[in-house]
Amino acid sequence: MHFNSKQPAFTLLELLVVISIMAILTGILLPSLSKMRETAMKTVCASNLRQIGIAIEAYVQENQQTYPVARYMPDPFLSIFKDDPGLPDALEHEMPTNSEVYACPGDDGQVFNRAGTSYTYNASLAGQTLDKTWFSRWVKFDKPKIPVAYDCDGNNFLLFGNETITVPPFHTLRNLLFADGRVGNY
Repeated sequence: MHFNSKQPAFTLLELLVVISIMAILTGILLPSLSKMRETAMKTVCASNLRQIGIAIEAYVQENQQTYPVARYMPDPFLSIFKDDPGLPDALEHEMPTNSEVYACPGDDGQVFNRAGTSYTYNASLAGQTLDKTWFSRWVKFDKPKIPVAYDCDGNNFLLFGNETITVPPFHTLRNLLFADGRVGNY
């Protein structure tokens, strides 16, 4: 084997300059990759809520404009409406109860694995038409302002058996599904 000594080669200085540039670019890109990942998770979460909103709207259309009778979170979350089903069970004819749509990608499994959903239902709508809810009657909210479901995060929750769990926020801003079908931030 013969090496040509006249062939250009990298010097140590050139190699160090290239490595330094790559390190600087990596330092610049890593924070933006993290932000893009958060944005992607939030977008999937908003899409999930939108699909849940479509299922709720189908339920409302099929049931004389009344919202599903459901508690705010399924077992094991403690609720005064313990006999009411969770939202996935209440919507079983509109969407499968084990649908991945009920899993927020920001949930580390702490909520979804326990309850089968990462989203809280506004139980004050349960079994009522929108115009009969306290949102419409007393607060005078119209459809675009009435929350229907949102991320079950950023709080301490009491479970059956006096167990308490602390759920960190899933996102920087919480996603909300409103009665008009729109998903927005809070």
